[in-house]
Amino acid sequence: MHTSGSRSETFVVDSYWTIGDKIHDGIKRAVVQDVAIGIWRMDFNEATLDAQGNIASVPAEFGMAKPNGLPETEAVNKKLND
Repeated sequence: MHTSGSRSETFVVDSYWTIGDKIHDGIKRAVVQDVAIGIWRMDFNEATLDAQGNIASVPAEFGMAKPNGLPETEAVNKKLND
């Protein structure tokens, strides 16, 4: 089968975790073992509401990707030394 377009794409995924929690450890293990992980993209700006104003559904797409790294970012509101 042949389709137009690239077989691979680049996704930027924002993920927030605490070092040592299950999200961090799972992504780190996927990087080390070179395995794909599932990624859901949900657009809450396009959510459908029910009669009471609660979210009834959210458009979503699912994909698989191999993360190529795990950035260790600085903590929010970290005090910097001058």
